[in-house]
Amino acid sequence: MKSVKMLSLILTLMLLAASIAACSSKNSEGEQSTNKEQNSAAADDTPKQEDQDKPAGTESESKDKEQITLKFMAPWGGEFEERVKPFVEEKFPNIKIELISKWVGKQELEETFAAKENPDILLTTGGFEVLKDMELLYPLDDLANQFNVDLSAFRPGVLESMRVRDPEGENRLLGFPMEDIQVALFYNKSIFDKFGVPYPKDGITWEEVIDLAKKLTGEKDGVKYHGIAKNGLSMPFMELSATGTDPATGEVLFSKEPRFKKYFDLLDKFRSISGNWDVEKDEDLNFQNQTTAMAILSITNLAGMHGTKGLSFDMVRVPGWADQPDITPNYAPLAVSVNPNSEHLKEAFEVIAFLASKEHQTKLHRHGSPSPLGDPDLAVQFGEDQMAGGNKQYNLQGIYTGSKADPAYSPFGPDSLYYGENYVADKATEFITSKEDVVTFLRKMDEDYAIKLKEKMNKK
Repeated sequence: MKSVKMLSLILTLMLLAASIAACSSKNSEGEQSTNKEQNSAAADDTPKQEDQDKPAGTESESKDKEQITLKFMAPWGGEFEERVKPFVEEKFPNIKIELISKWVGKQELEETFAAKENPDILLTTGGFEVLKDMELLYPLDDLANQFNVDLSAFRPGVLESMRVRDPEGENRLLGFPMEDIQVALFYNKSIFDKFGVPYPKDGITWEEVIDLAKKLTGEKDGVKYHGIAKNGLSMPFMELSATGTDPATGEVLFSKEPRFKKYFDLLDKFRSISGNWDVEKDEDLNFQNQTTAMAILSITNLAGMHGTKGLSFDMVRVPGWADQPDITPNYAPLAVSVNPNSEHLKEAFEVIAFLASKEHQTKLHRHGSPSPLGDPDLAVQFGEDQMAGGNKQYNLQGIYTGSKADPAYSPFGPDSLYYGENYVADKATEFITSKEDVVTFLRKMDEDYAIKLKEKMNKK
């Protein structure tokens, strides 16, 4: 994966498909239709009043419940066994859950349906456009209300980052967050000590990181050290809440939107640090090699770093801009959605609600999958079960501070928060290894993306 892409850890997944007349649509007079069709379509699966009053994710107390099988579509293998199957089947004794190991994309869904398989639950991380194109959007707000799901339990900003991506612009909840993304500025204490530079602190700015990287780039005792890796340098852009196109008209805005220039000016300063990167090569530095002082990495790397012999390190919160130092990236989470054509809508919803519950999230978080819940007591337990000696020596409390950036989205793209084709991150990598000035590069981005957008619209 290219070095400035959304983080080396993440699953590059795409989104769901199958159709239902239950989804919201516009009537002939241009007004939004009601949810009557959806409620009617799901009538057989609607819980009785006594069931509606139960918390989401609780298994039936009846031993006579029908034994059913739910199919879960995701590009996983062992992850399914580690994160989903045994926990769901223990929680719901009447449910068997099976994996359809495929990306949730249009072609893969068409192949799946052609093979007479109908996934009930889909891992959805590439945006909801695929669901719209295949008429598979299934809003969850009504069921969340019926099952008393406490949506306020999620961290601030996570549901907003999903709702803003409703491709019909109705701000609906089209999936439940299952796994969050949390990054941090990792720093090598030994290199800082060797150069006599104070450690960074929570609240450090990008400009201050550049100054540190300059001081930490050089040779000591015959070893060449580097101030910072390129990995993760899409984070400053994600804090700016900017879109590359006008959400209403589709006009391409890279050269017109000041926040893009602000971001690429920062990249220009990073690439100008003498001796830090070989800007002629699209290669990155490896923090675990212990010659790189700093790197923006997902905290899913924490256990691996913890087990690296001789590596003395810690983390601080993702840096912020000088004029908004407390703003951190607002990531789009790994999410699960329900196929509206499922024969077991109620059960599928109960399962995804369970996957997002504190009961299950505590297990995942302690095993190294960042939780989208907002409980600060849970946050500091991250990775505890993975690490010999525990995680208490690391600054987990600090990296969960700050405020998330406002979600930004344009249906014309590009979407910088998902992990598929990340146009802005790709262009940032290209810029770093180029010799072009910012203004010229942004103008070429306008021209390039306009062509891509036209091709995309012609395919619809």
